[in-house]
Amino acid sequence: MNYIAIETAQNVEIRFPKANFGERLVAFIIDAVITLVTFYVVYFLLALLAVGVVQGSESTDAAITIVVVIGVICFLGCILYTPISESLMKGQTIGKKAMKIRVVRLDGTQATVGNYFARWAIGIFEINLFFGVPAIIAMVSSKNGQRLGDMAAGTTVVKLSQQVSLDSLYVSSPTSGLVTYPGVEALSEHDVDTIREVLAETRRGKMNPDQAVELLYATRDKVAHVLNVPALTDPETFLTTVVADWITVKGRTGQQF
Repeated sequence: MNYIAIETAQNVEIRFPKANFGERLVAFIIDAVITLVTFYVVYFLLALLAVGVVQGSESTDAAITIVVVIGVICFLGCILYTPISESLMKGQTIGKKAMKIRVVRLDGTQATVGNYFARWAIGIFEINLFFGVPAIIAMVSSKNGQRLGDMAAGTTVVKLSQQVSLDSLYVSSPTSGLVTYPGVEALSEHDVDTIREVLAETRRGKMNPDQAVELLYATRDKVAHVLNVPALTDPETFLTTVVADWITVKGRTGQQF
């Protein structure tokens, strides 16, 4: 699975699994069906209500006016569904939520209402007017899977449902057999499992980026204190190296882990 590297304000890189084209397309179709069905159903029901209100009166202009106003409101709700939903649901629409994907900023901060509306406005051009061709070309050619609207807004779409197993964090030991932090034998198996859990949780992409950074730094500082070593490298590299060193040391002593 491809990953998107998001660098936070603390100069820490967090990797998120990139939402692929199929997931984004299905989410788009779900949202399109929802908006179209809602538009026609709501418009029909409210139009009937409007006609009933003025029924029996001699003025047909009132009924027509009400129907037109209702139609405009429904139309605006339909075309503004995406940016409004993303603003209220923190980067998700109903379709994106169903596919477990989310709009995020590339700098690791929470996307703003302006970001959502910017990507939506350009989406009218690249998706609605040109049948999505410019969007597809941009997503395929961009390393971060960005369509033109994402590029303008500084956003992209990531997947939230990736299951990161602990097995994937059992890092292979260096072929040289050397370790970076010789004191890792002081860590228990429970300690290392905790480190793996932290790495897995922050890599899933479900946490707020700022919270993920805080968790990584807190874990790094705690482990560095236990090992009595300076915490000079970025948290993810440090913790991954510690896990690899621990496996190497335990393997030398013939201990099971």
